[in-house]
Amino acid sequence: MDAMPRSPRVTVVVPMHDSGARLDETLESIVAQTFDDWEAVLVDDASTDDTLARAQAFARREPRMRVVALRCNAGVAGARNAAIAASRGELVALLDHDDRWRENYLARCVELLDGARAAGGRPAIVACDALVETPAGIAAETYAARLGAIDEVGLDEMIERNCICARALFTRAAYDEVGGFSTACPGYDDYDLWLRMLEAGHEVVTTREPLAVYRLHDANLSSDAAGMSEGALATYGRALRRGALTAGQRRVVRARMRHYRALRERAVLRRAVAERRPLHAVKAAARAAPYGLVAFLQDPSRWGEWLAPARRRLRRRAARITSS
Repeated sequence: MDAMPRSPRVTVVVPMHDSGARLDETLESIVAQTFDDWEAVLVDDASTDDTLARAQAFARREPRMRVVALRCNAGVAGARNAAIAASRGELVALLDHDDRWRENYLARCVELLDGARAAGGRPAIVACDALVETPAGIAAETYAARLGAIDEVGLDEMIERNCICARALFTRAAYDEVGGFSTACPGYDDYDLWLRMLEAGHEVVTTREPLAVYRLHDANLSSDAAGMSEGALATYGRALRRGALTAGQRRVVRARMRHYRALRERAVLRRAVAERRPLHAVKAAARAAPYGLVAFLQDPSRWGEWLAPARRRLRRRAARITSS
């Protein structure tokens, strides 16, 4: 009787939807890893382009890769869950279809997790920094530098904002324990998962090393301000309903929800103005004003962020007056 094949240490999860020409570079970055005890599950989320054919062609050349094709679009969370359901690894590493890893990503993340375990911790997530690639090239600031790097990430820090880049590695056991990715939090499904893992007593291991490359472009889900705000509100609402937060943490979450309601209404207003729908814009402005005022007053540390658009408009107006 043939022996069952040994399970790999890591399953790489790649959700794909209309990935186009970017996909090959993403998959090449997996094959280039110095750590080779991995499998990769590539999930095509009902693409309308040649993504599925590209993934299948690549997998024929690389036996450690498998392709799962979904008939209906399930979104990123649904595609990730489908990949993990088909996985065999003890650890799961996330890689989106338009990003890539540096060649030591897996080796370093596994090393950090094993080191934390040996020290007596309960690590479930390994979070690294990432280089940011724009159409003009690699940006001067890394992903963490743009947000403000945090070395000690716990539940208090995470309810303020998501401190973990989605190019993260985590344990399958913790994923199973808390119930996997939720499809109710579009754009924030990873954040929702990290919060539940931390609520369950698991820990985050961080490194400031930029082990991944995050591509920033117009097709990113994060470019939809209104949709992202809805995802944040869903995530925070779920956290409140679970009842695991302290009174102080609940206050922070409610303040963050006020902030995201203001961002949502501002995005709706800007869309109405851009689409030249004056009546809709007036209604949107009436809704946005109270949300914006409350969000502005509750958090002085963010006043610069809220005032920045107005300062830019004043500078442009002054420049036009000077040149006329």
